[in-house]
Formats: sequence, C-alpha cells, structure tokens
Amino acid sequence: DDGGFGGIGPAGVAEELMNQFPFLDVATCGEGEVSIVDLMRRIAGGANLEIVEGITLRHGRRVMRTPQRPAIEDVDGILFPAYHKIDFNRYSVPGILTSRGCPFECTFCDVSPFWGRSNRPRSIGNVMAEIRLLRERYNLEFVELVDDTFTLDKRRVLEFCKRMKEEMAAVRWSCCARVDCIDREMMQAMAGSGCRMIAYGVESGSDRVLQHLKKGFSTADIMDVLRVSRQYFPQVIAYCMWGFPFETMADFGETVDFIFRIIKMGIQPWLFSLSPLPLSRIYREYHGNLMFSEEFCSNYLGILREEPEVVELIRSYPQVFPGFYFVDPRFPLKYSMAQEFQLPGMPAVTGMMPAEPEGCS
Repeated sequence: DDGGFGGIGPAGVAEELMNQFPFLDVATCGEGEVSIVDLMRRIAGGANLEIVEGITLRHGRRVMRTPQRPAIEDVDGILFPAYHKIDFNRYSVPGILTSRGCPFECTFCDVSPFWGRSNRPRSIGNVMAEIRLLRERYNLEFVELVDDTFTLDKRRVLEFCKRMKEEMAAVRWSCCARVDCIDREMMQAMAGSGCRMIAYGVESGSDRVLQHLKKGFSTADIMDVLRVSRQYFPQVIAYCMWGFPFETMADFGETVDFIFRIIKMGIQPWLFSLSPLPLSRIYREYHGNLMFSEEFCSNYLGILREEPEVVELIRSYPQVFPGFYFVDPRFPLKYSMAQEFQLPGMPAVTGMMPAEPEGCS
C-alpha cells in the first residue's frame, strides 16, 4: 500500500526516506495541522499536490519538496488534542505544550531549527482552558508542561502562576527550564502555584564543551541555579549528555565529577548519549563519521531487543536513521568509564565495539 507520514522525525530526512522507500508517497515537513487538511482535500478532489505547501512528495520518478508553509501565528486557534480518545487509566499525566519553538542555538538539538529558532506562545487563558478541561472532565491532578523552555518569558510565567493559584489550586505541575531563564522570584511563584518538579538541560560538566554546544552559560551558573532550585522544588532534574565528538576524556571526566556533586546536593541526573539528529549543527558537521553498535542500541536505547530486522534496517540506512548512531571516536572508552563509575542510566553492555564509520550521502 502507498502511504505517507509527518512530524519532526522525517523533517530532516524526508527526501532520503522517500528515495530509499518507494512505498512512501508524501511527508509533511514542519507544522502539519494546516498542511494535512490541505493535502487531504486535494487528494480527495484529485488536484495537483505540488501546490500544497510544506510537504515532500513523489512526482513520477523524482522526489520533490514544495515551498515551506508559513508558521501558524495564531497558536490559540489550534484545537486541543482529542482527549476523549485517550484512556487516562493508561496515561495519567498529560503533556501540555504551552508554546512552540525555541530561540536558542544549541548545536546538538533539532527542535530549534525545526521551529525556525522562534517561540510562539499560547495565551495564558488558552492554556488555562486546556488544564481546566483536563481537571473537570477527567479529574486529573497533575500536568506536565512540555515546552522546551517554559520559563522563557518571566512576565508570562508569573501570570500563569497567578492564574494557577487562583483557579487550579488542586492541580500540580512540572516543566523544563534553562538555568539562564529563571530567577528566585520565578521559582517562588512556581512552587507556590503547584510546580513540584523542574528539569534543566545542563548537558555537560565541562565549560569547554558547553562553549562548543553554544549553551550560553557556565558550570558555575548551573550550580548556582541548582542550589536555589533545591530550596523550592521537591524534585530537581539535571539532563546531562555525553558522547560529543569534540569531548575529550578530560571533559568527560569533568561531567562524571559534576554528576556526583549534584547527586550529593539532592539533584537527580538523567544521563543521555548524544544522538546525531539530522537537523542539528553537530550532524551537519560530523555526519561523515557515523558509527553503529548493535549492542549499544539494544541495551542502552532499549528498542532493538530480539528484533534483528530493525537492526538491519538501521544499519542499512545510516542517512535515514542517524539518531541511532554515534560520532565520537572515544565512545566505547567513555562508555566503559561510565560503567566503572556506575553512573545513573548506564546499563551493562558487553562487547560493545563500534562498526567502521559509515558516511552519509
């Protein structure tokens, strides 16, 4: 059967996907709410699909991308998710996106380039209406705000906290933040309005690596914010990463030391390895050095157990599935070091050796 798909997954590899898999006919790239409706109407009417903005499609023997669709400016006009289709006995904590996009330029991330390095917030009234629906219709008591940086706009955060305290005092919530986009006043208001967990993308314990990642803050900044956060929030999470191609063993050692220091502070580290995502700057610079390890993917990423056909698919198409590869020549050595120190999130992987680098076209 012919088919199509969309979302951030194929956004950076749509042409490669369709060139490699002829059963795919169309993919939406970017925001899909308007594109998919336009696409379905034109398919139903037998119209030429080349005039649909924001898609990649098969045209005879070639694959082509149509002009990018303008961003949806009125994000309040986007309908709420179809919550009536969800069994909340299985999914008890809904994720709410109160804004779209991120203006920062972290070199490992694909979110900012996907949204065009901009942020389009929903009105607080619109956000409150969604939370109220979840509370009154489904009796939910906790929501997760899944914005990449909820604390981007201080005035908006304080307004949200005021409304939550006045209108939804029984609802608890969590969010993600940047250490350079929050202060004590915001923390106090957030904690006082029901925020019980906050997570920061700190990435590394090495200032040199943070500079490469264009994070815009230092390890000293991180430690200061984590200390203050611990005074206000029951749970504070620090997202850390490793496996950068420019990360020396000394840099990695600084991250290991950083993790042990924040654990002593009562901070919970979540450790991730770098995924070279197609829209990221790191991928553009290092995509010729992709390396693959079946053992690492199966044990660390946890998706390939007893699925040899999936392993072979990923191995055969590195230019389509680069997120399952790594680009750091020191990767096995760092993994062994992480195992030795029993870092959080590091399961045992025996015999992990990378394949030879596989270049991307």
